Amino acid sequence: MDPAEKNYYEVVIAGEVVTLTASESEDYIHKLARYLDKKIVAINRMNNSFAANSFYKTLLISINIADDFFKEKTKSQQLENHVVACEHELSELRTENNALIEQLREMQEDLANARNELGEYIDAFDKQDKQAANVYQFKK
Repeated sequence: MDPAEKNYYEVVIAGEVVTLTASESEDYIHKLARYLDKKIVAINRMNNSFAANSFYKTLLISINIADDFFKEKTKSQQLENHVVACEHELSELRTENNALIEQLREMQEDLANARNELGEYIDAFDKQDKQAANVYQFKK
């Protein structure tokens, strides 16, 4: 939906049908209306003279909504901090992993060199063994 496009939605808040104009989706507007309605109902259930005055009633509802907002904002910040910490840990693990991969490559190279060297020793031993066998045959 185009943000400049305005739609009209009828919602029920505190038992009253209210027409709202918004560019957001109808589902979203109804969700907001239900949320606000629950806050109003909760304040109306309070049997105290403070909540009876419409100004104070509006004030209590506003404070409740502000409280929800700040709690969610705190949760959001905590989650953001957790994401940053996880990204940092992942970066460290990648660095560690790269170091281990390099170590593995070096070990594979050392192993290949050791195998080549062992092959050379075996070849040299076989050559000496054959020479010794030839000498033994000549002595017979």
